[in-house]
Amino acid sequence: MRACLWNIHRAAITKLETHEHLLDLFQHVDVVALTETHHFLGDTFLVLSRFCCFDVARPVTPQGVVRKHSGGITVLVKETWANSTVVWKTTKDGTRIWLRLGNAFQRPLFLCIIHAAPQGSPYADNSLFEHIC
Repeated sequence: MRACLWNIHRAAITKLETHEHLLDLFQHVDVVALTETHHFLGDTFLVLSRFCCFDVARPVTPQGVVRKHSGGITVLVKETWANSTVVWKTTKDGTRIWLRLGNAFQRPLFLCIIHAAPQGSPYADNSLFEHIC
């Protein structure tokens, strides 16, 4: 299995929504994780043929904490893995998403994607990696 992570920091959203040339970029990748998608809970962030989308959005914060929507993780899983992939666990703060890949005939593979906010951000959490589970 091949995987990649891309922190898009919202800047690439318009490109991602309109260009299928990403299929060429991701043709040899089974799992693509995108962080800082800045999408809203319940919105479909990205539809890309041959991939299924799993995502978690950071809840909207009260004004004054952050003035824009931030964070968010989207994981694109190639269709060949999609039937055996489920969201196993997410966190309320939108910083982690766990996927369980595999079926009843294989040992499952658990994949955790974490968005670690930069130091100085109101979302920075020095203990983030101590609480992966």
